[in-house]
Amino acid sequence: MSTAAILAAGAAATLGLAALPLAVAAVASPVNRARDARRQVADDTEAGRETSVLVAQIRDGVGTAALVDDDPGKLASAAHAAAAGLAAWLAAEGHPEDVPFMRRVLDELGPILAAEHAEVPAPSTAPPLSAAVALQVLLHRLHGAYDGPQRVRVAIAAGSTAEAVRALPGGAAVDFNPLGEHNPVPIRRAQAVWISAAREVGMGGWERAVHH
Repeated sequence: MSTAAILAAGAAATLGLAALPLAVAAVASPVNRARDARRQVADDTEAGRETSVLVAQIRDGVGTAALVDDDPGKLASAAHAAAAGLAAWLAAEGHPEDVPFMRRVLDELGPILAAEHAEVPAPSTAPPLSAAVALQVLLHRLHGAYDGPQRVRVAIAAGSTAEAVRALPGGAAVDFNPLGEHNPVPIRRAQAVWISAAREVGMGGWERAVHH
């Protein structure tokens, strides 16, 4: 083989090797896009599932509170049941630092139950997020039913509840602190539902979450 032929063959081989990465990229790019698309669909599906669970619990809590009569004794009794259920859950799940908040709620509601001649109810067995929602709505309604010392008791109970909510699974969704892009999508979506529900029952605090 002549020198010219050898050089030509070498050049052709070199060009062929140079074109190989481009060929691989042409094949890999659609594969990567398909893989990314599948991953995105899976992520969206999981986020939708988690959102549905949170929203269902929020609506269940709101619905539970709505079933309670406006009588202060009944409101206090239902709130006490929700708080006792949350206290038990916090203790069982290893959140001892948050149990005192619920104990404070129970301590404030106890004298109200006595004044209203209402019996101490059994603890709620609702999921913690549902119980937290019901408790916040019930305390809001109970706060509006009183003035004077009893109203102060309810306000203290509401403040303690807000502190304990953060320890719950998905608790950020039923907190009034504003959420940003760093928060999981399901939590942000669920909080929008909670804020809407809070507005419907006249609860304060939602303005801060909306405007900041």
